[in-house]
Parts: sequence; structure tokens; C-alpha cells
Amino acid sequence: MSKVFISYSHDSETHKKWVFEFASKLRANGVDVIFDQFEARLGSDLPLFIEQGLSQSNRVLCVCSDRYNEKANSGLSGVGYEKRVICSDLLKDSSTAWVIPIIRNCTSETKVPRFLSSLKYITFEDDATFPKTFYELIRDLHDQTNLPPLGKNPFEHSPDVVGKVDELNQISRSLSVSVQSEGRTRFNYISNSNVYSFGTGIYEFRTNWSSRGGDSVYAYSDGVKSIAWAPPSFKIDSIVLDDLDFSSRTRPVKIGESIIWINSNGKILVTKILGITHENEQVQWLDLEYKIVEKFA
Repeated sequence: MSKVFISYSHDSETHKKWVFEFASKLRANGVDVIFDQFEARLGSDLPLFIEQGLSQSNRVLCVCSDRYNEKANSGLSGVGYEKRVICSDLLKDSSTAWVIPIIRNCTSETKVPRFLSSLKYITFEDDATFPKTFYELIRDLHDQTNLPPLGKNPFEHSPDVVGKVDELNQISRSLSVSVQSEGRTRFNYISNSNVYSFGTGIYEFRTNWSSRGGDSVYAYSDGVKSIAWAPPSFKIDSIVLDDLDFSSRTRPVKIGESIIWINSNGKILVTKILGITHENEQVQWLDLEYKIVEKFA
């Protein structure tokens, strides 16, 4: 069972009510919630409640409002204390998706406090899209992924596995690529829970994005097998995968730079950032040039 701790600030009665109803809906959908409005009684030792709650949870939901971000950045009150405890645990193991930033009542361009700036967030600003966004959240909390089934090893019955692997490596290093589709696109990367899809079938790529501010954004490998960053000098007609770093879940990318995506079918998508426009908190445009690689020619 998923057990989550909710970190938030008491901005207003309206905000407190929204968080209470949000926590109640999580419990109604099988998520065990540690939440001060449920459990912290009058006279409770709040620092102890925070420490025990965070230590007992396997996920943390930080409701990032304007006031929450301000308190976290300045280290004020209970939010500041929770920040210190969360930071300590994140430093121990930064590879796990332990903390999920939840955006609510945040009017500034920067949606999360500095200590969560590298994490992918999910926004609940638009009440009209709440059911869809909430569904995506509880799928994640219950570890329901979109990972396709693992196929058979093509070399399983081969008498010369090592030779075939070496042969394929030489091909991938030396030959050019064949482009399956290409073009330019513009989309609001804040909508649809920060997901934008390219291609269909075995060529489908569910790309994930979030705001970083200025002339850059974050790209995430959540919907694909892996991603890598490439500089403006990168050329698609001579991809050498061994020269790219696919070790990180998150990659910051600026205008002129590229992200290389590999899906579960081994297909490759290259997206080059042409422009980033911050219209308002709900509309942030990303202009891309893209190419989907069908195979090594």
C-alpha cells in the first residue's frame, strides 16, 4: 500500500480546505495519507509528527503554493522544518522519485521552491482537469506504469551471441540513420500533465517536460526508456549512442540544444529546442524540431 506524507502551508481557510479534500480523496482511492488535519491533535509535538510522518511514508506530496515556496526558500515555520528533513533524505538517495511537487495556488513563474527545482511536478491549478490529473497521480502512487511487456531475447538460441553483439555495435557506431518522420511542432508543455506524444505504435514517444525558467526547460525519461542531452553542434545523420550520456532521469535543455529519446522498442527521437515562450502560468509554449529514427541504414 502506498503511504504518503502531505507537506503544505496554511495559506488560507480555502487552501486548507482544498488540501483536506485532496487528502480525503487520496484515502478514498487506497492511498494511506499522513496529514496534520487528520492526525495532529491539539498539544501535539509538531516537529515529532513531521519527523515520524516523513520516516513512515514511502512518498511525499509537497503542495507548492506561493506561500509554501516562500516559506521553504526562507526556511520559515513548519514548512522550513519539513524542507530540512526532506533535503536530508533526498541527499541520501537522490535516485528515487520520493517527493512529488503538487502545484496549487502558485501564481509565480517559478512553480516550486529551490530545493525541489530539479523534480518533475504535477499541476492541480485547473479544477476542470482535476479528475484526469488526479487519475495520473494515483496511478503513479500505486506503481501502475505504461511499461510494455518485455520481449524475448533475439540471441537466446544463437550459438554466437558475443559475435552478433559485436557486429551490431560496429554497425551502430559506423553507419548513418534512416529518418521515419520529421517536422516542427509547437505545444503547451504545461497542459496534459506535461506530456506530449510523438509518433504512433512502435515509434511512439511520450515526452515529459517541465519549466526551468528563462531559455531552458527540463526533460524527463518517465515515458520512455532513456534520454540524453546533446549540444547545438549535434548532427542527427551521424548518431553515435556511445558518445551520449543516458544515465540521468532528468536533463535541463536550452534553446538550440537537443534531447535524444529512446523508447522501449529501441527507436530514437531527436528533439531540438527552437523556442520557449512563457505566456502565463497555464500556457507555456515549446517550439521543437524533431526527427524519429526508424533504423540504422
